[in-house]
Amino acid sequence: MLKTSIEDVPVLAVNYEGTCKALGLSRPTVIRLVEQGQLRPVRVGSRRLFAISELERFLATSGDVQ
Repeated sequence: MLKTSIEDVPVLAVNYEGTCKALGLSRPTVIRLVEQGQLRPVRVGSRRLFAISELERFLATSGDVQ
């Protein structure tokens, strides 16, 4: 019998709360970064999610957050 569980599925995207926790930033700062085009969420239905690869790209390419 094939056993699977949610714990076996890698996280591919997070919401604003997860993004704030992952980056250690406040929600207003994340919103500002989105407005400035520094962070790019994807739209899934009515939700905006941030791909983990997008968070990694942001950290690799950003200097100081302004």
